[in-house]
Amino acid sequence: LLEAGDVVGGRVRSDEELCPGDVVDLGAELVHGTTTSLTRLLGRLGERLEPLFVWAQGDGGPLEEPVNGGYGLYYIGREHRLLPYNSSDAEFVHLNSTLSALSSLSPPPAHLSLLDHLVASSVPPALLALAQAGYANTLCTELSQLSLGRAVAWEHAWGEDGEDVDFRVAGGMASATRWLQRGLRIRTG
Repeated sequence: LLEAGDVVGGRVRSDEELCPGDVVDLGAELVHGTTTSLTRLLGRLGERLEPLFVWAQGDGGPLEEPVNGGYGLYYIGREHRLLPYNSSDAEFVHLNSTLSALSSLSPPPAHLSLLDHLVASSVPPALLALAQAGYANTLCTELSQLSLGRAVAWEHAWGEDGEDVDFRVAGGMASATRWLQRGLRIRTG
């Protein structure tokens, strides 16, 4: 395995010094759903998965109810305001309704990006930025680069699990990276 960085794992990095006594994931930080190959691997490794509140649109959220007492707040930076996950703000509700309806687009127009679709659906700029943050975190791309068809496919994939659940890996995501490295000759940098 050749790794261009100083450590193996790309965006997967866990830190035990930032917050003594706890593992903090820097980069990849969540496991989505209960039926993925990553969820199964972490189970075989004996890693404890802690349910988290699903907050980002790009992660299938926001949820209707808090998880383990946690809830989400959205910071709308351009307007310097916070919205709770269950806000009745009309623009926020419109954004979430538009994103929730993606899975019903069949087949989506091949030439459109998700950004094109959201703009055509009259999602205001401040909320476009919120959607951008959610999808950039989950799919590592900009709304303008994500085809509407791919966004619809991801919505279907998230829905196949039958539940909106994300997990934090108690021992850190790097545990999976360490397992995948077994038996490999590795050169970094």
